[in-house]
Amino acid sequence: MTRRLLVLALVVVPILVAPATASALGAPERHALRLVNAAREHRGLHPVHVRSRVSRYAERHSRAMARKRQLFHSSLSISGFSALGECVGVGDTVYAVHRAFLRSSTHRRIILGGWRYVGVGIASRGGKRYVTLDFAR
Repeated sequence: MTRRLLVLALVVVPILVAPATASALGAPERHALRLVNAAREHRGLHPVHVRSRVSRYAERHSRAMARKRQLFHSSLSISGFSALGECVGVGDTVYAVHRAFLRSSTHRRIILGGWRYVGVGIASRGGKRYVTLDFAR
């Protein structure tokens, strides 16, 4: 069986948000957040913190990708931040998508960037996990 993994990355620059906690996320989203922060901390970077508005945006985007069974970037139209970045991917597991992100120089640069906040969205369809990580500062 051949496994296919596809990831895309996008950074948009120039674009008082209420905080959210990781406990507001579902189990797959908490797992993705732990993986992102472990990668950041391993490189001496501060962890990113969940923002509910950004996570809602990421969740909607992951559901749209799963519904269409295809990867694409959102418009990243979340106001109130000085910069935004997005990683989207699909794979058999959240961990497989995370590994693919870190193997891609563009995705790794985004994940390890100077972000303060993150939104995590994961949707499942056809045995695949559609993952959106939206970063903000």
